[in-house]
Amino acid sequence: MNTADRSIILFDAALRRRFSFIPLFPDYDLLAMSLDIDVKFDESEFEKMLKDEEDRDKKLKILSILALHNINLKLSENESVGREKQIGHTFLLDMQGHPENFTKTWAQDILPLLEEYYFESPETIEEWFTDSVYSKQKGIMDFDDKTLENSLNDLIKQNNSQPDE
Repeated sequence: MNTADRSIILFDAALRRRFSFIPLFPDYDLLAMSLDIDVKFDESEFEKMLKDEEDRDKKLKILSILALHNINLKLSENESVGREKQIGHTFLLDMQGHPENFTKTWAQDILPLLEEYYFESPETIEEWFTDSVYSKQKGIMDFDDKTLENSLNDLIKQNNSQPDE
């Protein structure tokens, strides 16, 4: 362990002795309310709403919430990432006033964060998203709303098809 590592550990220990910590995890109920979905988050209910929704903007909001929830479940289950690094609900709040930012939010906010988390194993991200959204070789691709929508739908289906352990 080098000097920098030791000083970071000492600094971290000093902070923990002096301050209280409150965990703040993604709040899907707040996100749904903020995006005018008007129901508490329930994964199966949201999946049903996704199938039935006619309004494209609302459909993309529901899809984004479901996808974020599924990604956060995967992050929490991965010991090298952990529940502390879940992606917060605030990333999607911009979709309330600007639903046209659907692709921008994923391409410029969420996917780069996933790249940072999985810089040593980009194949993990490649497994979650279609190759027209993310490629291990090329990284984040240049994609449109429809391509992203299809990829996020596939991500949700992946999670639903996995057997419970």
